[in-house]
Amino acid sequence: MYTQQQRETLLSIARQSVNDAFVTGEANTVDESLLESSLCESRGCFVSLHDVRLRGCIGFMLPYYPLYEAVQRCAVSAAFDSAYVPLTSQEEIEAVSIEISVLSPLEPFSYATVEDLTAYLRENKPGVHISLGSYSAVYLPTVWEDIPEVEDFLTQLCFKAGLSGDTWKEEMLEVKVFTAEVWGDR
Repeated sequence: MYTQQQRETLLSIARQSVNDAFVTGEANTVDESLLESSLCESRGCFVSLHDVRLRGCIGFMLPYYPLYEAVQRCAVSAAFDSAYVPLTSQEEIEAVSIEISVLSPLEPFSYATVEDLTAYLRENKPGVHISLGSYSAVYLPTVWEDIPEVEDFLTQLCFKAGLSGDTWKEEMLEVKVFTAEVWGDR
């Protein structure tokens, strides 16, 4: 668990990185020596930007970068490179709320039947990564708030992966699950 101060530090890095990138085209460098060691550990994370709707959500499932750098990179990409609605003005940048999700390691989930899969997901509501061949998609645990029914969750996740919505019923997907520590600035 991250302390309130660590959470505020990461939110500040995310917001400042978006501001810097808007003004100069790139985020300023963060002095790692000024950060607590836990913020320098490599972790998977996502950064989501919201106003009245989702404006951007970008992340790393795997721990490629120190957490502070992953947050910085994801915040800038979510603001300007996301498939949603990129930010285009300083007013939009100031109005957007930032949400950070720090991920646990991905854990493979094996299941024998669709019923095993749906029962586990219904009970635990984890983040879910699915793949089938070259198709893959992920939903963070917070997506359960918007899609609370397991069958709908899996159908939409398959669509997101570019698969038929019924693929989860007909094929054995590779499933990985995870948790996330989530917080935001508003």
